Amino acid sequence: MRESRGFGRRREPVVPTVHKVEVSESHIKLRVVLIVAFLLVGVIALTVFVTSLLKKDAGWREIEVSDKTTGFSQEFVLQYQLGVLGDATTEYRALTSLYTEYGNYFYALFDKYVAYEDIVNVYEINRAPNSILTVDPVLYDALAAMVASEERYLYLAPIYTEYSDLFVAENDHFAAGRDPWRSEDAQSYVDELLRYCNDPAMISLELMENHQICLHVAEEYLALAAAYELDALIDFAWLKNAFIIDAMADTLASAGFVLGNLASSDGYMRNLDTVGEESYAYNYFDRYRNSICDAAVLSYRGDLAVVDLRSYALRESDMMRTYTYADGTVATLYVDPADGRYRHALHGLLAYSDTNSCAEIALAVAPMFIADALPDDAAQTLLKCDIALIVTKDAHITNTGDNLTLVEGSLYRDAEISYQYEQTGHK
Repeated sequence: MRESRGFGRRREPVVPTVHKVEVSESHIKLRVVLIVAFLLVGVIALTVFVTSLLKKDAGWREIEVSDKTTGFSQEFVLQYQLGVLGDATTEYRALTSLYTEYGNYFYALFDKYVAYEDIVNVYEINRAPNSILTVDPVLYDALAAMVASEERYLYLAPIYTEYSDLFVAENDHFAAGRDPWRSEDAQSYVDELLRYCNDPAMISLELMENHQICLHVAEEYLALAAAYELDALIDFAWLKNAFIIDAMADTLASAGFVLGNLASSDGYMRNLDTVGEESYAYNYFDRYRNSICDAAVLSYRGDLAVVDLRSYALRESDMMRTYTYADGTVATLYVDPADGRYRHALHGLLAYSDTNSCAEIALAVAPMFIADALPDDAAQTLLKCDIALIVTKDAHITNTGDNLTLVEGSLYRDAEISYQYEQTGHK
């Protein structure tokens, strides 16, 4: 029988030999000193490393929000010149903190999709019809501007929702099914909604004292909204970022940050420079046939507001607010309250002013752009309001103001197209 190895017999554990070594007290002290020295070196090295990361050099830098809890960081970009009016690192920290806090806050105010703690925003207003609510002064003033407008853009929320669904269509067939231009059923549905959206007896916003408001909605409209599961009855839609950028720009300027440039992804821009010594460049785009061209580069100085309305997708983010058919037609949120159809007088219309805000400019030019053609007196009418236009037709750029000027040699030219430029007026 084979002898079992290791089983059935208890094996005594092997105990290693331990040698006791006496260490002198002087050696122990030396070790302690060395350990402390190494720790100090490590702390100093780490401090130098972290400080080098946090230290910011003077010059132009994109300022990013440190808290991306809202969609603000996805839609706005702030470029700022650090170190001119103070220490670059100190300025960067203060600017980042301010930009993050107020950027997210202003975005939350105009959000129609999400509720935020302790904030009465567009979402809350839509869910509290016929109730008196107290809102932030920024939102109150924006609502007041919309109410003062002769157009009923604010109340087209159900129509905007239909177009938002159209923009994510998988193909032209599904898109056309929600497009009033291409579907009788879609137009009939829009017509039904418009009977309520355009009737002040069905829906209207009352502005009260102390920043209180009340969205009055008739029971008949509330019943329709419940039946059709409408998610909103008011919405700033394509005008939302105009009000946000104005609020953010004014906040930055009030805090002394006046050497920057704030822009949104959908065509709004506020230059904060009140010093006026720096020259800035603005890339002007145009749709020629079915191609997007960087038509020209424009130069400007000083405090300026720009509104660039486009009937085409320029950036990837525009895909969520446009739909381009195979034939080149582009559906957008520029909706005519008269019939609920999107309209564009031109492929693009750029308006600018050094005295008006982005929201003021947008509300002034909207009825002219959301039309079959630009009115003949559009330029002169707007110049009276201190608003200049840049429009392009058949590769001919016309600028009615003088705050934006052409950078020499920047006009786009190739074998098929050669852009021309004309500056016709003095703003």
